[in-house]
Amino acid sequence: SGWQGNRLLFIMKKNLLLLMVFLSCSIFAQQNIATAEQVGGVYIFNDCVPLGQYEVLGDITFGGNNGTSSIAMPNGMGGTTMIVSGETPQYTSIRNGLVANAVMANRTVEGILIHIPKAGEGRATMIKFLEGEDKAKCKVNRQQGLYVFCDCKPIQDYDKLGEIVGAGGMSSLYGDLRNRLIKKVLKKYKSADGIIINLVEGGRDRADAIQLQ
Repeated sequence: SGWQGNRLLFIMKKNLLLLMVFLSCSIFAQQNIATAEQVGGVYIFNDCVPLGQYEVLGDITFGGNNGTSSIAMPNGMGGTTMIVSGETPQYTSIRNGLVANAVMANRTVEGILIHIPKAGEGRATMIKFLEGEDKAKCKVNRQQGLYVFCDCKPIQDYDKLGEIVGAGGMSSLYGDLRNRLIKKVLKKYKSADGIIINLVEGGRDRADAIQLQ
């Protein structure tokens, strides 16, 4: 009958609307998901958190002192071994140093969670993933309205709007560097909703302004 036909059409329209809402929510939920990159076989998690479950193996600390930076690692005898450089290293040097020290401290390490506050002092947490967990997937932080991808890449497709170049000669203060790049992106690319930070050792750091699809 006509009534049954109208009822069926209403149900079909309702289901189609629910499907569209579900797909829209699924796409939005993917925007902050990324694939972490590896350095020396160790997954790097900076400005993001792993999605896979893991156990904590220990911490490696580092900090600035009178213009220098140091890395402290377990020495196997209940203390720490200090490695001090003569000048303030860039983020990449600290990250690579932490990876090397983490592997020396615990051969089973699979990832490190890097924490670098503005003061130039912080730590890296060594982790090992539980069996069967996805080691690469992570959830990135959102800063000033932009999803931040550092040492990781978005799993969702995106459009590159342009590139921002840093001032060069940046120190280990990752937070300051990130915030300056974000400020430039927001000023130049109003439709950007993400930033991919490309840190260049000994050169000018860069960032891609992106719009996630």
